[in-house]
Amino acid sequence: MKIWIINHYSRHENRHYFLAEHLINKGHEVTVIASSFDHKKLKDTHLPEGVAYSVEDVDGVPYMWLKTVSYSGNDYRRIINMLSFCQGLLKGYVSVLGKPDIIMGSSMHLFAGLGAQRLANSYQVPFVFEVRDLWPQSLIDLAGISRFHPVVFGLERLERYLYRKADHIITLLPDAKKHIVSKGTTEEKVTWIPNGFDVSSAGIPKRPVERETFSIIYAGSHGIANCLDSIIESAVILQNQNPGYYQFRFIGGGQEKQRLINRCQQEGINNVYFEDWVPRKKIYEVLAEADCLIVNLKDSPLYQWGISLNKLFDYMASARPVVMGANVQKNPINEARSGITVRPENAEEMAGAIAYLASMSIEERWQMGMRGRKYVEKNHDYVILAEKLNSIVEEILNS
Repeated sequence: MKIWIINHYSRHENRHYFLAEHLINKGHEVTVIASSFDHKKLKDTHLPEGVAYSVEDVDGVPYMWLKTVSYSGNDYRRIINMLSFCQGLLKGYVSVLGKPDIIMGSSMHLFAGLGAQRLANSYQVPFVFEVRDLWPQSLIDLAGISRFHPVVFGLERLERYLYRKADHIITLLPDAKKHIVSKGTTEEKVTWIPNGFDVSSAGIPKRPVERETFSIIYAGSHGIANCLDSIIESAVILQNQNPGYYQFRFIGGGQEKQRLINRCQQEGINNVYFEDWVPRKKIYEVLAEADCLIVNLKDSPLYQWGISLNKLFDYMASARPVVMGANVQKNPINEARSGITVRPENAEEMAGAIAYLASMSIEERWQMGMRGRKYVEKNHDYVILAEKLNSIVEEILNS
């Protein structure tokens, strides 16, 4: 059958690339439809000026790139970028792909979901709505916007509309079903399919080696929601305790990166290093250079619905212990016993967890990391997740 997966920000070797790859292996014809503007690099990476769309084979997975408005920060132009993606979906360019049998729209933002739903309606085919983030609840809990704000009110109406119109809803968050059902749908309509990792890309985990320093790596976006200031503050605490021993590497990019660099320079924080994005195919080599990995979330009620962070499963797949600052009910690190969880945005506890890991033997850290690897192999391999998605697709079409 012919499946369209619509994800504004999809790129090579991410969730929808791997799901599409495995669905293709099952005999389906899958196309991922995404924006040509790269959200991480903040530039158009696929279409020159004047070209509205193109179709490209990306290592065996067909991608359709749509031209969207550029932006450089979280301002009004990013909103226009979202709207231009929705507009591009509805302009008729997708007709070159032929008629689909089913359309899945991912809520990187609700406008992409709306565009996918309108396309499904125009082609008279089933619509699957994938809920990645809870909009507009994220604006309320993370950005502090009033639930009575006109924008929040409008987005909530759109959220309810998409839940109502969807033939099936997929959520990445383990406990989000409660929230989704409260907006006017049924439990039977909602399935949890979390993020995952690709076993073949991750390869065989590498044992850690003895070093003169203790390396802590953060790999991912440098945004407000990532709360990286707390990690930097933990670096200062450890530098004062044992100068030169603890080395922090921040790998990636984002709107907060330059501010964080400036902060470290101004405050003379000399055990924190900033590095560029690493290609997906090399990320596991880099993570293997760490003695432990670190992630931090805001202290927010939003995470009562659970988490499904791409970076977290990559961390666990690399077989390195993880220090995570978070307050979540279903916590993969705790379930796998593959690291230490501390209170979110708490630099003192984070520093203490890192120092505790540093006091352990290499073999103890290796065993802890391997528990995480075995956990994600059992629960988050994209082969397993694609099978769940395939079952949903076939059930919808057969009914």
